[in-house]
Amino acid sequence: MLPELTPGGGLPDWYAACLQALMNEGFKLVLIISHLPLMGDLLGD
Repeated sequence: MLPELTPGGGLPDWYAACLQALMNEGFKLVLIISHLPLMGDLLGD
């Protein structure tokens, strides 16, 4: 995990399980947006 994804430390178990399930399904890249104002900026354009 990149430290940028978990600046507060550790990764919740359910989060890691979801990412593992996606990798098992063949996903190579996942975009995680956890900051709502950033998501609004990205989707607003």
